Amino acid sequence: MLLQKENLIPETFEKSGSSIISVAHNGTVQDLKVTVDIRHANSGDLSLRLIAPSGKAITLQKQEGKSRNIQKSFKGEDIKKLLDEKTQGDWELKVKNQSDNAGKIFSWGMELDCSKQKKSEIFIPDKDPNGLTSIQVVKYAGVIKDIKLKVDIKHPYKGDLHVQLVSPSRKTIVVHDREGGSTSNLKKSYSSKDVLKDLIGQKTAGKWKLQVKDFADKDTGKLRAWKLEITYYEVDDLKKVEGIGPKIEGILNAAGIRTFKRLSISSPLYIKQLLEAAGDRYRMHDPASWPLQAEMAAAGNWKKLEKWQDKHKGGRFN
Repeated sequence: MLLQKENLIPETFEKSGSSIISVAHNGTVQDLKVTVDIRHANSGDLSLRLIAPSGKAITLQKQEGKSRNIQKSFKGEDIKKLLDEKTQGDWELKVKNQSDNAGKIFSWGMELDCSKQKKSEIFIPDKDPNGLTSIQVVKYAGVIKDIKLKVDIKHPYKGDLHVQLVSPSRKTIVVHDREGGSTSNLKKSYSSKDVLKDLIGQKTAGKWKLQVKDFADKDTGKLRAWKLEITYYEVDDLKKVEGIGPKIEGILNAAGIRTFKRLSISSPLYIKQLLEAAGDRYRMHDPASWPLQAEMAAAGNWKKLEKWQDKHKGGRFN
């Protein structure tokens, strides 16, 4: 399982900073690789720690060296103290900075190997129009930047097989359509650089389905494993801002405004231009307070936001 968090707006830090990846999968860490991309004038001013959901922490990098930026992977001896930790929960990357120069967390990710978890081989029914459906649930909310699918199917004739991936929004992508003739087994990777390109921009959260159909009889097969690797942008429910509904949220998302943080630094004039470009029906909306509301939401000040919204009906200043 690979999780990669990309920040549309890099997370700026001064004396300290942190970034969180939430893992929904409930397993035990058998191997782990952590990749970071942090920009700073002097990497020797920075120390990095990774904190597991249990609270157990390891130091990835001490304050040492003189190079610019930290763009590297940590594995093996660097992370061995986190082996056998539970995967489910919030994983936090913490940065400490001993200088007065600010830095930015551009992205970071984790590749978790839970290989000791029980694996299942699922039989694919012959000539069944419904075929076999296997489901993986993604609970972290985001928008896909990059996606890879790996499948491992045991079958004597892969030319008998039809395989498709269905997203939570029910977008269906056929990845294998009876190619391969009499060659055996289908063990292959697919990515958004080719057949999965239409999944870029889709929401991550929900049920992902792999559907496998066998169009011939006699020769049976097994779905041994399948895996999704998703690189995503964070996304917030912008509808929590008074004045924003589903349609306007879609307009903002299409312009790259997907988080409260991004909305909080967007000028009302720019937002107004987006609304006007979307059509006459959106000209009546006043976005003057949206950045202010988003700033409170980004900071987690929900009671303050609720109180403000109670005093300003429709999210209007007047």
